[in-house]
Amino acid sequence: MTAPDHPGGTVDTLNYNTVQVSPSTKVTINLNASKTYAMTIDTDGNGTNVIQKTPDTTTTNSVDFTPPAQVSDLAAVATSAGSATLSFTASGDDGNTGTATAYDLRYSTAPITNQNWKDAVPVSGLPAPLPAGSTQAITVSGLSPGTMYYFALKAMDEAALFSPLSNVATATTTIPGLAWAKQRVYWASWADYQNRQLSHQGRLLVSSTASAALLAR
Repeated sequence: MTAPDHPGGTVDTLNYNTVQVSPSTKVTINLNASKTYAMTIDTDGNGTNVIQKTPDTTTTNSVDFTPPAQVSDLAAVATSAGSATLSFTASGDDGNTGTATAYDLRYSTAPITNQNWKDAVPVSGLPAPLPAGSTQAITVSGLSPGTMYYFALKAMDEAALFSPLSNVATATTTIPGLAWAKQRVYWASWADYQNRQLSHQGRLLVSSTASAALLAR
């Protein structure tokens, strides 16, 4: 039998030796935070033959009840046409102490809340957490140009306890620059030559390879 959680990150396991009971026996077990554990055995079920029994042995085990602290300073520090870089202060394993085990970073084109967290897009390939208090940065790629995104983060410890949802950061990816490159100037016909009317061909260039996908659409 396991007793209720107690301050300090421990639980108590209560062990009772064999107790003789009958169909009319009533057993009441009281467990409380002050660690006063008692089993009351009413052998005849009518309150006349009552035995008080304490645990034969009690085993106390340490358990992690403290999740990582909330990340409260998540912010976008750089953007491109297809990516956004986020910076934040790492929380710990227990509150703001130690080192968390993993991060869960997600993004969406709608504001992220605890209710719609499950619908946001998880970011894969996240780096391992740094010790509490360290400044950490994560770059999210594969985003669409000229789009506003919302980002939120949770930290997880080795007991799979998650921090509260972080503050929600926003970032808008850039729109690639465009330019015309002239390739050829010519007279399209004899009439154009006589009228001194030139024609030309050109092609549209993008200012960075990261935005080339936009023109391919």
